[in-house]
Amino acid sequence: MGARCTAASPGKRSDVDMRHIRRRTVGFTLIEVMIVVAIIGILAAIALPNYSEYVMRSRRSDARAALLEAASILERQYIVANRYNTNATPPITESPRGATAATRSYVISFTALGVDNYTLQAAPDNGQTGDGCKSFTLTNTGVRGLTNSPTLSVDDCWNR
Repeated sequence: MGARCTAASPGKRSDVDMRHIRRRTVGFTLIEVMIVVAIIGILAAIALPNYSEYVMRSRRSDARAALLEAASILERQYIVANRYNTNATPPITESPRGATAATRSYVISFTALGVDNYTLQAAPDNGQTGDGCKSFTLTNTGVRGLTNSPTLSVDDCWNR
């Protein structure tokens, strides 16, 4: 018993022709797969930089909040003792709080400039070192600043 090949009447296809057509319509062609891969590549090329910028901005926000919280703690100490403790370590040492050396985004440092002046600094660490804002500073008078940021202004970094 071989494949049955019958003469097709006009307008009708034979059994052999129908099996051949069904085989061709199953699956995707190489060009269809390549188009999908190209579209995914284009979307990834657009989305990844935007996502990276968003993550850096959120880490910046955490660092600014940590500086303001540390300043608040120092001000409470000043109210009690009428001076800043010049030998103290900063009340908050990393951002985000509780991060390890491998996961922190900023290192918070405290510089006492006398018993009634200080400067807090948040220096980028790990993945945040590529951020254009670099280091944030905050003084006891509330003056906000940046160090090592040649291209961005204080407003650009503190308000974004």
